[in-house]
Amino acid sequence: MADTQEEARLAGNAENQLALRASVRELGEQLSRAFSDQSTWDTILDIGEHALGVIQANLVSLDEQVAKLYEVVADVLEKREQWVAAAEKLASIPLESGQASFSAQYKLHIYLRIGALFLEDNDPYRAESYVLRAAGLVGSLNLTDKADPNLLKYKVQCARIDDAKRRFSEAAQRYIELAYMIPDDEARMMALSQAVNCAVLSPPGTWL
Repeated sequence: MADTQEEARLAGNAENQLALRASVRELGEQLSRAFSDQSTWDTILDIGEHALGVIQANLVSLDEQVAKLYEVVADVLEKREQWVAAAEKLASIPLESGQASFSAQYKLHIYLRIGALFLEDNDPYRAESYVLRAAGLVGSLNLTDKADPNLLKYKVQCARIDDAKRRFSEAAQRYIELAYMIPDDEARMMALSQAVNCAVLSPPGTWL
């Protein structure tokens, strides 16, 4: 009898988890659709933050569709130039949890987005901690296609971090590498200009 009751309890918990997951996915999609209307942003934040509290208290595992709710809240914060708040919201997604199910591509996307947000806040130190996590994924995914947007974002952030942390020789080399990857002429010239600036600031003899 006890075994039967325990089985029924576990089955009920599983059903509740499935129902909650489905509701969160639907809510994430609805808020994502509403995001294009700026007048809804306060509502998105209120509903999104409340829903995230429910998720963190009750949902055992997450996936990319459920994590969309974190992203849409971060979208609003980013649009309002609340860079750190947006980055920290994305950082609260438990990407490395054993109970979560996220693809390597999704993790890379989130880590690079967090890195970009911290760079917007002029914080290369916090940005670097996430870009280093992205580096392992770039390697494991074997990203070599110059047209891959994630690879380009990764290279740009590496260059900006080296530049901001006054590692000018490394930054110059990264900007030169970027210049060969960027298809847009204007952006390519900007990368080359940054490379020259960093080369000038490099320690004497570095480029001899």
